[in-house]
Amino acid sequence: MARPLELDEMVDHFTLGPDELKLLHGKAGATRPGFGAILKFLIWSGRFPVTAGELPDNAIGYVARQVDVPAADIDSTTGPDGRSSAVGWRFAGRSASGSAASPRPRS
Repeated sequence: MARPLELDEMVDHFTLGPDELKLLHGKAGATRPGFGAILKFLIWSGRFPVTAGELPDNAIGYVARQVDVPAADIDSTTGPDGRSSAVGWRFAGRSASGSAASPRPRS
């Protein structure tokens, strides 16, 4: 489990800019803060998180408030390690286990 970030760390590393908010525009519900938190974690640490436990819970909540997602929506999504998390664990064409994910057919 990641240590909670101090307020100044959270603001510095997990505040979504206008371009990042545009990337979240097409996402729905709890996927918005999850995608946003993964994006900011990547920029902050230079890699994708492997488990939900790597993302500080207070940072996920901070991102959720920026995209107007209620905390109840975040708690309803579970990551691969069984923890409640807002993080959608299919990103960048990979699943949480690291295997290639099947592409979705385009409509």
